[in-house]
Amino acid sequence: DTYNILCRKTFKSRKTLACSIHEIATILGRELTEKHLLSSIEFFLKDIDDIRQGIIKNLWKILAVFDEKLRVEYIAILWELASEADVNWRFRLLLAQQLDEILPLYEHRVIQEQIVPLIFQLCQDRMADVRYAAVYPIADAINVLSTTPPPTTKKAADKTADADADADGDTTMKQEQENGEHDQEQEQEQADAANEGVTEQKENDNDTDKETAKPTDGDADDYLQTVMHKIQTIYKGRTYSKRLLYIRIVDACFTRISAPLFEKIFLTDLLHYATDKISNVRFCLSRFLQQRLLQHAEYRSHELVMKTVQILKNDDEDVEVKRFFMSEDEVEVWLQMKRREEMQR
Repeated sequence: DTYNILCRKTFKSRKTLACSIHEIATILGRELTEKHLLSSIEFFLKDIDDIRQGIIKNLWKILAVFDEKLRVEYIAILWELASEADVNWRFRLLLAQQLDEILPLYEHRVIQEQIVPLIFQLCQDRMADVRYAAVYPIADAINVLSTTPPPTTKKAADKTADADADADGDTTMKQEQENGEHDQEQEQEQADAANEGVTEQKENDNDTDKETAKPTDGDADDYLQTVMHKIQTIYKGRTYSKRLLYIRIVDACFTRISAPLFEKIFLTDLLHYATDKISNVRFCLSRFLQQRLLQHAEYRSHELVMKTVQILKNDDEDVEVKRFFMSEDEVEVWLQMKRREEMQR
């Protein structure tokens, strides 16, 4: 009660509690947090902007304390933050910076249906800082969704059902004893029949569990296709800013996903930008190739990569692109040749 009173007192008390409520939740644990702190969390999320900032910047730590059901319910809060007005664009930035921590808290299906669309909405935000912060969780999404999700079994449900059945049975027996209507012989017969039924049910459930536990081929690919489709939409963007964003995504994912996944998702499409009509796109591609890709020996001997390097090296429109792959002397010779050609004209 004292805590709830302080949550609604002065600005200083609310600010202090909003900035520290994630620590209190961690100390209290899941059950006590959901029982005593939920109203305060919801109050702070609707408070003035200075108070909201205190709780939003540590939102992932609060979500980590919640159980799975409540965590899913709070996805609506994440979407509200992602849709904040431009005057509050820093809330969108705070959310984008936490998505790599928020993403592992959810199961594959929720990530595919909710978190991935949220990430890519922020990737196309009007504010550059938000866009560039949102590219990093894409690598986490790829890593999670490229693995086969845990198989869904009936074991947990069966255990709960058995426990409920046992509890109901105990309650019934007590009532019968109190009412003097207990019949030992009849109960024994019913118990024997029930045991036989439970045995048969468990055998059937075990068979079902074995079948269900087998991972379905293509499950991981199905989940991964969601991310790949979103990435392709940015790759094929009609504006050059989308293509620059694609290179940013590639750069963010390069060292954070496995080489086979990188080549499968990004490499071929990325190298097509060597002939892009916008020099800034070619420049960013050249910088990525020189500073990142060509630092790895396997790509220095990659046929498609070396063809792309040759195309960029022969770029006649932008000398800054050539500088990534030529020495200063070679660049100077090329510049002198271009001057002579201009004079001849």
